[in-house]
Amino acid sequence: MMGFADVAMYVAILAQIGPEAMAVTSDLNCHFLRAASGDHDIIAHAKLIKLGRRLAVGEVQIFSASDDIRPVVHVTASYALPDLRSDVRSGNA
Repeated sequence: MMGFADVAMYVAILAQIGPEAMAVTSDLNCHFLRAASGDHDIIAHAKLIKLGRRLAVGEVQIFSASDDIRPVVHVTASYALPDLRSDVRSGNA
């Protein structure tokens, strides 16, 4: 599930900055809250908390498809970003 959360956060970041192969995980903290149902899919909800020039911080909650109210995993993560001009990220390039 940690890998799933890592990918979900990576997609959330790339949705904001565009394709960037050099965006890498710098920290990932995972709290396993309860067991997921083994016969149901899992769903990740990723949220960016801060997107800076060099660092992105966010959180991911993973839910069992059978219960989308109580998360099974809560993850906080940060990504090191390559030093791009700030106007590229804002779409002004």
